[in-house]
Amino acid sequence: MGGREALAAGFTRAIRDGRLGHAYLFRGPEGVGKREFALRLVAALECQRGDGTPCLTCDPCRAATLERHPDLFVVGPEGARRVLPIERIRRLVEEMSSRPWGGRGRTAILDPADRLTEEAANCLLAILEAPPPGSLFLLVTARPEGVLPTIRSRAMDVFFGPLSPGEIEKRLGESGLSAERAREVAGLAEGSWHAARRLADPGHWAAHEAFLDGLLSPRAGDVETAATLVATLSGAEGEDSGVRARVDEVLSELLALARNALRALIQTPRPLPPLSPADRRHIAHLAALGVRGLARLVRRTVELRDGLERSAALPLALEAYAYDLREMAGRAGLAAGGA
Repeated sequence: MGGREALAAGFTRAIRDGRLGHAYLFRGPEGVGKREFALRLVAALECQRGDGTPCLTCDPCRAATLERHPDLFVVGPEGARRVLPIERIRRLVEEMSSRPWGGRGRTAILDPADRLTEEAANCLLAILEAPPPGSLFLLVTARPEGVLPTIRSRAMDVFFGPLSPGEIEKRLGESGLSAERAREVAGLAEGSWHAARRLADPGHWAAHEAFLDGLLSPRAGDVETAATLVATLSGAEGEDSGVRARVDEVLSELLALARNALRALIQTPRPLPPLSPADRRHIAHLAALGVRGLARLVRRTVELRDGLERSAALPLALEAYAYDLREMAGRAGLAAGGA
């Protein structure tokens, strides 16, 4: 895949030389292609060509990339708590221990691996210590600290860094986005292809701009504004199943804007990316908080993101967060939303 050629070449050599390990930890920021790479690796193993590279056209390759191969098991969070439960991992152990449909073996992708419960992690550890012949376990995570150290120690570590702005800009151009818009989106995507695709969607962009405008408004911190913010992303008065994920996305974009504001404050040699008028307005507002204010904002934003899944009442959590932003603006001698 684009931007991962050297890493792909290393795995190709390992497949050809019979040196592929039985477990890998694919770690790195959200949206940088870890899961896509994992599926391409499965395709390379199952491809009819048999040379360690996927042709992506044969039936086994297509089945692998579409997560439909009979020897591939993709495990994700379940239930209201969005965890990988012990029951699913026990079933996975049985599946991985069974005879494969093909001749090579079976592959499991756990994404995100940091959502394993303690019981589930201990169950997985047992099979990692004595893996079935030909089995491969690919653990995908953006939070490696959330994976048990005993599991991390039994998996080979593979780091996926952010994609370059040039790679993202190229992909966006190939998808039909104008060159100017592709440069603007690539500069704000923070190396994440998922974020770039979201930002390139006009409807998604408009909703998130409205959310940021509300969050940085003079009325930020009151109950009505917080409820309106939730409705902005859910498309209705209340929460839908994906609104917490969308709040997390927009907070990630707020962190990107904060980093650009910090760069503007300390006048780094690296120029700011192309920005929309709304983003320039948001960055100007954030920069007015000063370096210490931005540091507090980043810490508070990270705290909110970490607690999103545990928060029972999202409007209340946003109300408290927006109130804190208003307090930060007050300390900096600003009227919130006035830049």
